Amino acid sequence: MIVSLDVVDAMIGRPAEGIPVTLRRDGDDKEIKLRSQLTDLSGRVTWPEPGERRGKYRLEVELDRYYGSLGVTPFQSSVHMDFRVFHPDEIVSLLLIISPTSNVTCRLTTDNGS
Repeated sequence: MIVSLDVVDAMIGRPAEGIPVTLRRDGDDKEIKLRSQLTDLSGRVTWPEPGERRGKYRLEVELDRYYGSLGVTPFQSSVHMDFRVFHPDEIVSLLLIISPTSNVTCRLTTDNGS
């Protein structure tokens, strides 16, 4: 499985660099934190997770520090994106468009890697 997320800031019209993103997976009785990373210069995080299984996952995108550095207090302090993985070789490519008052999430591909 590969998970990638591109974050674009609609307020300034460019990729959002330096945003903390965490990937979690539903475990048997609790969520399991898999990875955390900051978005790069192109607003992207990418995680190959070889051997990860199907199931429910969550991306948590923290906005306070990013917008705080721009002198703005966002309406939402974070965005959570819940999704399912149906095949261990699946590629999950997501786009998150943010602004201080709203956000939009899109899946960019449904390629399962086969």
